[in-house]
Amino acid sequence: MDMNELEFQVNDFFERKRVSLKRWEKLLAEGWDRIGKSFLRRRFYYSDYGTTKLECMPLRYNLTIPFEFTKKQKKILAKNQDLKTIIRPLQLDDEQLALFDAWEEYRFQSYSSIHSWIVSETIPFPSYQVCVYDKDRLIAVSYFDIAGKTQYSTIAAYLPEESHRNLGYFTLFKEIEFALQNKRKYHHPGYAYYNNPVFDYKKTIPNAEGYCWIEKRWIPLPILQKNYEARLAQANKSDAETNRENSLPPKSENERLLKSEQEGVETLVSILNMLSNIH
Repeated sequence: MDMNELEFQVNDFFERKRVSLKRWEKLLAEGWDRIGKSFLRRRFYYSDYGTTKLECMPLRYNLTIPFEFTKKQKKILAKNQDLKTIIRPLQLDDEQLALFDAWEEYRFQSYSSIHSWIVSETIPFPSYQVCVYDKDRLIAVSYFDIAGKTQYSTIAAYLPEESHRNLGYFTLFKEIEFALQNKRKYHHPGYAYYNNPVFDYKKTIPNAEGYCWIEKRWIPLPILQKNYEARLAQANKSDAETNRENSLPPKSENERLLKSEQEGVETLVSILNMLSNIH
């Protein structure tokens, strides 16, 4: 299959006001993503006004096998034990909207409404929120979907002045704990990139798997990353060989140059022989 053909096939998009639980769970298993009411599947993403091509890596955490946070992740959970965490069905309010606006400006130096991510009036499946309070002040919030035996992280936000607490990690950990408590099989944190580190923090969670576009299945992340690096090395080698071949003159030109070089050598030998006879 031609790479351009593959790129076209997996860059899919549709909008629906309502999608069944069974359908959303199946879409997640096939590497789909959701932003508001838009469902999309992207192998490639173009940034910097289309000049940079990034390859997307849909991720999920396999909870069907023993799961344990790393030492570093356990420390993040421990240092935030003083906070009150509430997990409940989705219910947007002004406090959440203000927090999201502050985080959006801090994180991306831009503004987009939370309603572009959360469409509460048309949610076709259970959506929940993790609300984190320091006493009575909301300092972080995250949102996730429940689709059968699968969970999907939508987005998270926190107050910029509380960034030292690693609350983006903390709310994700709480979502995973909720999934484990309710015996769900997978938690999807969205996607990362093969060739850009901006979302690499998602790859640090245990039992991470990535969706392989070529084999159309989920593969443990270390193996998938190794396969990608091998594929990249092979592509670079092929490009180098192609460039080398393109830099060489055509075969007929090679033959002409070789013949000319041989004739030059023969002429030089003849001249040397003549000079030897004269002396």
